[in-house]
Amino acid sequence: MQVRALSQLAAHAIGAHGSERAHLAPVGTGALSGLSVSYLMLQAGGRLGRHPAAARQWLLVLAGRGEASGSDGRPTAIETGDLICWQAGESHETWTAVGLAALILEGEHWQPLAPWRWLEDGEPRAAWDPLLREADEDPAHLAGYRGRGRMLARCDLDGAPAAEAVWDVEGGGPELLSIAVREDLRGHGLGREAVLRVASDAAAHGHDHLCVATTAAGLGFYLKMGFRPVGVRRDVFQPGSVRERGAEVRDQLVLAAPLPLSRRP
Repeated sequence: MQVRALSQLAAHAIGAHGSERAHLAPVGTGALSGLSVSYLMLQAGGRLGRHPAAARQWLLVLAGRGEASGSDGRPTAIETGDLICWQAGESHETWTAVGLAALILEGEHWQPLAPWRWLEDGEPRAAWDPLLREADEDPAHLAGYRGRGRMLARCDLDGAPAAEAVWDVEGGGPELLSIAVREDLRGHGLGREAVLRVASDAAAHGHDHLCVATTAAGLGFYLKMGFRPVGVRRDVFQPGSVRERGAEVRDQLVLAAPLPLSRRP
């Protein structure tokens, strides 16, 4: 384990855009996520002058307090623990009378999310219908499990659904009935994380395997997760309701994996 003090990072003074008593220290950049992180230090009376955000940008206040504004120029009080977001191109500035330290997180394709959670029994699920429909195009098939089972859910910080997974005991064994990730968040491992959490939950409920039924579009993903084919379900989808690569899909391939599911399949 290594520990580095943020205050000891190589920092440089900022004078552009009318900034004063401001220092910035790069922390790192994620090559895959495109997220860059910097440590901002504003001394008492310091200001990070008005400028447009190069990409979507967040300011996480670590210590102190001050004020910030966006494109409307209206001052908003900020303090320790606050997370401020500006959109790409939005003009903004930050200033303080007493001093402020913060992390700047910048990246057009990075989105902070609330933690995963299991929805409580009876908790409304209507907000998740758009994601459920993305995971299952056949209305009749979707109706067969909507509102059933245990639902794993994750939102963005605005409360908008970001990802979901549903599992239930189907035909005598546990089955992953639905999984979907919002389009703008795909490709960052949320689907894999959801499957692992469902598998862990099923194991905690005393099950020794997990099944999933998929079409050709999802086959590669589940094979990489450690699932293997065990059967076929014929005529699952209504005629013409589901198409993949121009071809009508009627059947599902059933796969299963032993529990606990490996975190490194």
